[in-house]
Amino acid sequence: MFTMLLSCYVLGTGTIFSIPLSNKISIKKKEYSLELLTINILKKYIWECEKEILNFADNASKLEFWHVNVEDVVGVFNEDDIKQKLKGNKMKPNFLFRKYFINKPPKGNIHIIIQLPATTDQWLTDVSHDIATLGYLPRQDGCGGTRLVKIDQSVYTAEGISLTDPDVNKRPDFVPYLAKSLMEKRVLLVQASPYFGKTSLSQLLEDYLINSSNLRVLRISLLWGSSVGIRCKYDTFGEVWKNIIGVEWYEWVGQCEKIQTVLIIDETQLIYKNEKQNQADVSMKYAGSAADFWDSIKLCFQGINLCIIMFAAYGYGPNSAGLSSSVHIPANNSIGLAEIKFTDEVLEKYIKDYCVKNFSLSSNDSCIIPQFISYIKHATAGYVGFVHHILQHTMNALQDKIPPQPNDRHSL
Repeated sequence: MFTMLLSCYVLGTGTIFSIPLSNKISIKKKEYSLELLTINILKKYIWECEKEILNFADNASKLEFWHVNVEDVVGVFNEDDIKQKLKGNKMKPNFLFRKYFINKPPKGNIHIIIQLPATTDQWLTDVSHDIATLGYLPRQDGCGGTRLVKIDQSVYTAEGISLTDPDVNKRPDFVPYLAKSLMEKRVLLVQASPYFGKTSLSQLLEDYLINSSNLRVLRISLLWGSSVGIRCKYDTFGEVWKNIIGVEWYEWVGQCEKIQTVLIIDETQLIYKNEKQNQADVSMKYAGSAADFWDSIKLCFQGINLCIIMFAAYGYGPNSAGLSSSVHIPANNSIGLAEIKFTDEVLEKYIKDYCVKNFSLSSNDSCIIPQFISYIKHATAGYVGFVHHILQHTMNALQDKIPPQPNDRHSL
């Protein structure tokens, strides 16, 4: 039976775990008494117990331990922060454990900060370096500003657009308004059925913000969980986030203290709660589930240095009727189909320009283009996904019949 519980916090990752200690501990069948336990032996014991978490180190002796006694760790990124903010004391390997823990450590607090060694993995090295230098993790070079490898799309698909495609309508009539609204209201929820242009709008908003502001902007789709081998849902959000971004969710949110941040999150319906989760034991709340995310939404409403816009589908899938967001989003913070679709004026100009450029039609055409515009208006009601779908398939069908043009791309 253990006599005390040590809570450890891994610097740079935000991971917290607990280690039970009894009067004797065993490392590879060798026993050590708590009375004679040195910090170096403690490192080996913790490393053996939590190899998966501490896999950045191939040797327990390379870990640095700091003795602290705090309820939480916020805005701590390097040694200076540990010393100044937490009053941490670096634990010397040859000192006895009881020198630092004369009495049992208080329950519920964090007792040891574990500082990982420099890693040979270049990505992890860059992440650690950025956090130590800036105090926060900036946009990375991957998809949406994450660590995922970026593969640029060459054409429009149902799951997004290519921002380098000259035919893309960057919606200057709507995207700046959406960005301004987000900064004013702190939280926005954009809801629409699948195929109505949510993903492309999230891309356009990201592009606008990174080119018009000094904000830290991050865009993530929860469908990307498959890229790291984990299906994202309410219970796995924390794990998916850490694998895609590189740090724990609450560590990343804490970094917003250093820089104003915008998070654009697509497919948010994947972390809505179902009826069973609504009835779940509260004790499971902070086990890496999306509860942390929804708590941060509440904080955004209170004015922290973070704005979040969520894009979510509804009315899709066999279990959609039993899903709900964990936080009430006021109507004033919600955007629906009517707001995100093309206006008649924008739609008409977009189709006309597209026809002139790709179908060898004159800008003065008074027959084909007006009829095509009328058809698309009637068929799509201005919903972005359907408009792109018709233009793409019309282009594909007419490719062999359209006279070659200078610099003809033969694609959207």
